[in-house]
Amino acid sequence: MKNPLNFMASDLRTKWIGKVSILFLLATFFGIDTKSIGARPIDSPPPQDGPVLTYYIDGASSLVADDFNAPITKHIIRVNHYSSGATVNRKGILCIHGFGDNSSIFAPLAQRLIVTGKATDVYAVDLPGHGGSYLSTYPIFGPPVYGELSVWEYTDVVQELLYQMTQKEFKNINTIVGHSIGGLVVQLLQDRLVNEMASSLRASYGIENTVLIASDIPNPLPWAGGDLPADNPYSAKKLVIDFKVTSTNILIGNYVDTPDAFFISSKYSVNGVPVSGAPSAANLPKVKNREPYAAAANIVGLDPTARTNNAVSRFTVRRNIWNGFNLKVAWLDKDPFFSQAESAGLADYLKTGLPLSVISDSEAVHGTPYSKPDLLLSLF
Repeated sequence: MKNPLNFMASDLRTKWIGKVSILFLLATFFGIDTKSIGARPIDSPPPQDGPVLTYYIDGASSLVADDFNAPITKHIIRVNHYSSGATVNRKGILCIHGFGDNSSIFAPLAQRLIVTGKATDVYAVDLPGHGGSYLSTYPIFGPPVYGELSVWEYTDVVQELLYQMTQKEFKNINTIVGHSIGGLVVQLLQDRLVNEMASSLRASYGIENTVLIASDIPNPLPWAGGDLPADNPYSAKKLVIDFKVTSTNILIGNYVDTPDAFFISSKYSVNGVPVSGAPSAANLPKVKNREPYAAAANIVGLDPTARTNNAVSRFTVRRNIWNGFNLKVAWLDKDPFFSQAESAGLADYLKTGLPLSVISDSEAVHGTPYSKPDLLLSLF
């Protein structure tokens, strides 16, 4: 995303751009690596079927001096492309994963969407700092910190990614899918487009349909997981605090590392028993991801700096932003993170009168896109 702040005066712009150019020349002359440092050591790219697409996107981190503000961080974003090989009547679906996951969660669903003819192309995105996406910056300005990646930055990156894919590469994306945090990212982007840019996902990128699966719930809607205080054993705040890790690597900072056992029991189990399609021990490292602390704090309503455990407001989305547009909000009836009433409230809030799509099955867990994707085909 381009930084929204403009330079305040042309003389300052000229002065600082000149200084920056000299620094780059010096860095190059003395052999300083200005290409790729960042959080990549946290997660190596998981093996995926199909071609891998790579996008270079401006980040939100900036060099600030006097009235000068310029983006210096780049996100290297990995998108796994599943294709039927069709060259006509193409139907593209872009998928955005959630908390502690990466694009691997969509691999089984993507394959089923292709096989059943519901899509000719499925694009599964690794959010910043997840899977095969990583940070790159110029070290002379100070490196970005993985743990400071926020849901706002995810939203900025997805917006720029959609622009590059649809406006520069002319890819046909008919449907966007958000799971968990990915659902909140899609909501924040639609809210921004509708209320701040007099646009929409459809008007800007040609996206006709939105599908939110087990989506995180924004302010002002009630969500017990985010509303309960951190000392409550059922609070999502408590989980974020309890699973926080502070790295000695300054490029990493704070992050949330869900224990393997809890990852399986909360996302892929019913009454403590893993469902038939749960990740195996061998596959778990490919699908499980650490979550930057700021993003984790954003969704549960905690201080994103990690300096305190104080409660703050969850991100706000405005009402009825899908009025006139196609939307499905799906609730998985074995998902422990959201109640049916909470998800039904989200559906009605985003589009007045919209009924909730209930996915009822003995194995309809939070990780259904991976473990039992056929349950979701009716949404497309």
